[in-house]
Amino acid sequence: MAAAILAACKKENREAPSATPVNLHVFYTNDLSGEIDLCGCPSHNMGGVSRRAQFLERFITLQEPMLQVDAGNGFFREVPNDYRVSPMDRERALVLAKAAARLEVDALNVGWQDLAAGPEFLLELQEKAKARGELNLISSNLYGKDTDKPLFPTERIIERNGLRIGIFGLCRPGEGLAPALLVRDPAQAAKAMVKKLRKEKQADLVIGLFNLGLAESAKLCEQVSGIDLAVVSGLPQFLWNPQLTGQTLLLQSGMGGKYLGQLDLQYHPGKKPKDQRKELKRLKKELHRVSTRIGDTEAQMKDNPSLQAQYNDLVNDKAGIEQKLKAMQSLPFDYKFALAPMDANLPVDNEIAGWVRQVLNPQLNPAPVKP
Repeated sequence: MAAAILAACKKENREAPSATPVNLHVFYTNDLSGEIDLCGCPSHNMGGVSRRAQFLERFITLQEPMLQVDAGNGFFREVPNDYRVSPMDRERALVLAKAAARLEVDALNVGWQDLAAGPEFLLELQEKAKARGELNLISSNLYGKDTDKPLFPTERIIERNGLRIGIFGLCRPGEGLAPALLVRDPAQAAKAMVKKLRKEKQADLVIGLFNLGLAESAKLCEQVSGIDLAVVSGLPQFLWNPQLTGQTLLLQSGMGGKYLGQLDLQYHPGKKPKDQRKELKRLKKELHRVSTRIGDTEAQMKDNPSLQAQYNDLVNDKAGIEQKLKAMQSLPFDYKFALAPMDANLPVDNEIAGWVRQVLNPQLNPAPVKP
């Protein structure tokens, strides 16, 4: 009896949640679409894998607890129906693969566009990137039609700063994929993965990488509970603030790598945030102030239509405050959010910049003459 009581006490102590919050930087990209350098926009030139690498390098050097994920559609611009891509497209994809491996990106979801050269090419990329590290491709619903087996690992479990993180990825179904590929229903795959990650793998935090577009991703998160974060690719757009759907924060950083998404989490193990009362009080006060201004502005618009733009801004502000309030009251973590612009004047990672130059301007990097 004493032994049983002692064992029960040990189990209780082991399962008791820690009172210390866990900090984690989550960096994310989506829809890189084969872009490896600046976008060439005359008004605001941005982007480039070498700039993104150098931006992340300071967090790596300082050994900050961080997680890196990509939601898919990264390697190619589009999916030709005949699965033919140019040699230049393949070289661009290789640069992105080597950079992801060297930066130790924790998970890259295989999106619809990534299958432009077939799954065999992605496996080839993994082999070629091994000299730099692991290319952690995942997909939870891509299967071989003949084998009925997953083509890539269906999930990853990452231990970071005492936090156990489960990551899974979904590819959208659609026309144009190779006949040998089977894309299983995303919602059913999501339910199975959440159950596996939560119950079997004991994940504290579950992240979905969804190549489904924003509308379909939001719909899925309303149907499937247990997903904390979802990074979205497909039909890319900028989410200047995370979109809360159910109890899931949806994230999207736009296409082409012009911006790097950064979500700084403070996770509170086993409970809702305790130290947020002051911020909740402030937000509720701000919500009341904005709501009052909306009412006043709406009344004045009858005589002054030029206030329409100001009214619209206030309505957007109110929606953002309401979302933040809802998130703080339902999520097990606090967060700060930013889309970091990869401006042309940012420093670059010299090695990766060399890879980019060799692909874009091969004449500037002639092959060494063999002795």
